[in-house]
Amino acid sequence: MVATRRSLGRYYTIIIVLGLVAFNAILVLPLFWGGYTPYMGSIETAFLSDARFIAESLPHLGWNPLWYMGFPFHLFYNPGLPYVVAGVHSLLGISIASAYRLLIAAFYICVPATLFLFVYYITRRRYPAAVAGLIYSVAPSFCYLISGVRNDAAGFGYAPWQLVVLLRYGEGPHIMGLAFVPIAALGLMHAMRKPSLRSILLAALAISAVALTNFIALFSTAIILVILILSEILVGKGWQKLKAALASAFLACGLCAFWFNLSFVGGMAAAGGEDGLVSSLANNWSMVFVGFFVAATIAVVLFGGKIERQRILVVGGWLLAFSIIVFGWYEMGVALAPQPNRYMPEMNMAAAMGLGMIADWGRMRMWHMKANWAKLLSRSTSLAILVLFLVCSLPFLQVSYTVTRPNQDVTATSEYQVAQWLAAHVKDERVYATGSHAFWLNVFTNVWQIRGGADGAGINRWWPHVTYQMNTGKNGTIAILWSQALRIKYIVVSSPGSADVYQDYTYPAKFDGLLPKVYNDRGISIYEVPLKQPGLAQVVDLQTYNRLSPIRDAVDSDHLGAYVENVEQSSPVNDYRLVNNDRLEFETDLHGQQSAVLVRMTYHPGWQAYCNGERVPIREDLVGFILIEPQRQGHCRFVIQHEPLWDEWAGYALTAITVVALVVVAFRSSRRRSPPTQTIRETD
Repeated sequence: MVATRRSLGRYYTIIIVLGLVAFNAILVLPLFWGGYTPYMGSIETAFLSDARFIAESLPHLGWNPLWYMGFPFHLFYNPGLPYVVAGVHSLLGISIASAYRLLIAAFYICVPATLFLFVYYITRRRYPAAVAGLIYSVAPSFCYLISGVRNDAAGFGYAPWQLVVLLRYGEGPHIMGLAFVPIAALGLMHAMRKPSLRSILLAALAISAVALTNFIALFSTAIILVILILSEILVGKGWQKLKAALASAFLACGLCAFWFNLSFVGGMAAAGGEDGLVSSLANNWSMVFVGFFVAATIAVVLFGGKIERQRILVVGGWLLAFSIIVFGWYEMGVALAPQPNRYMPEMNMAAAMGLGMIADWGRMRMWHMKANWAKLLSRSTSLAILVLFLVCSLPFLQVSYTVTRPNQDVTATSEYQVAQWLAAHVKDERVYATGSHAFWLNVFTNVWQIRGGADGAGINRWWPHVTYQMNTGKNGTIAILWSQALRIKYIVVSSPGSADVYQDYTYPAKFDGLLPKVYNDRGISIYEVPLKQPGLAQVVDLQTYNRLSPIRDAVDSDHLGAYVENVEQSSPVNDYRLVNNDRLEFETDLHGQQSAVLVRMTYHPGWQAYCNGERVPIREDLVGFILIEPQRQGHCRFVIQHEPLWDEWAGYALTAITVVALVVVAFRSSRRRSPPTQTIRETD
């Protein structure tokens, strides 16, 4: 009888999981149609560009010349989504844009189902888990207590916030990570309760999936896992559970080390904070709700049963942590976490779990009353909750198909047309674009640009200063000098009222009269910068170059002008060949021992230079480019090769060691579990 009930329970659980997935799939069905997003300000363009670069450049992925005057590609972002998109694109033969939308739609519809599984695991009840999944699927989000966020969601029918950020802002990797967050939480709890190699490995794999997908989801997972560890210690056997948790965490670190090397972690790290916490608390009405959950959590921990205390501590602590981060930023201006405005989906998860558990508690209290009216009221309550969901979700249900439809004709957009114009007018020169035009440029073309979609990856120290001078500075002359120094042939300027989603230029007319305007359409102008030496490499006189003074800052026009004049008077190297992203080859004649070669690509220690097969010195020049000092004369065949640094090799080695160790431990464990074989001797 017990076995039959368990079998039926699993059957019902599977039905609910599949039902939540199907329900969400119906809600966002147009996401599965493929194509480009209609929200041109979305940052999903960065991930589309990354996936396109992977698909077109594999296996030469060491260096990306398209953004920030070149950067080591492994710094671009967490690799999960772009690599999977590139794989789906190659395997299914569909466009990068369609592969991206297909994948983010698939992960989006799985988030409520994985949330259901986690709530079911900690409560051992399907009702609160199903209610939590439904709330997260359709109900207006908890974060709409914040007026600015609520206003932002109005155009989407007050859809769940995770859908708004997916559509409008392009939070694809975050949504993909959210699908793994409840699984990572469930996996760690299971590993602590029933520690074994298998449970610890599964927990580590789930944590690794989050880590390799999105930094915000990873930071959120770290907070959640700390709460779970504390809650499990509260129940008992704390040291044993702590060891299992640490084993899962260290194993996840080893599995992710191939990507999370020192340079990647250093480039992506961000944090911030502001004062004003006490004064803001006194004037912030929203914090009343946070205070309520704080009080509820403390009360249950102090006065509830052990298991009940754990459940409330998990949900209340989860909600409390992210409420403080989110409300602290929006209502008080205090940054308590990296990018604190992006943790609302995690906060909404906890709110959905809490509401599901509260609804179940009330229903069960009435159900356990002996009076028939109480049981009837319990059923009526469930029906009322369902009706309330539908009423609150009607605005979203009415517009769900409209807001999730793909772009009907991306070729009609200014972003597409400007990108195609630039691709037709540049060779290996760079362009300066900003706003949505910069975001979309490398979705459609391979035009090199100063901006990009992963600012933490930009290793050239000058690019943010140049961006400021271009966008905000009033001096058009200094902006032109930087353009000549950095090999920028065209500057794209968006005027007020243009089709660009982001109006970045403070003085959009500053190039008028200084540069010829070669394109003008719908408020977008393109100016051409005169370049005497537009090529990628030049032979410079080292003695003259070494007499140049360092450029003090971005407005040091005297020293910057002297640098530009020196480079413009150099001898061009015309016959260079980009073999692939990691390798540049060219031949030239060096006139004297003091001849050097300037390659206008960002310097990085991974670059190595060879002249006639012999390695030659290389260093960073005044604006962050590569300066080769061969210290020889005559004809020279140069090879410039980008190679991984020691921290990358160390990461690869650590992951390999982790995998090998797992295989060895698993093999030994299986040998110990196997029964000894018996030898049967034949007798006459």
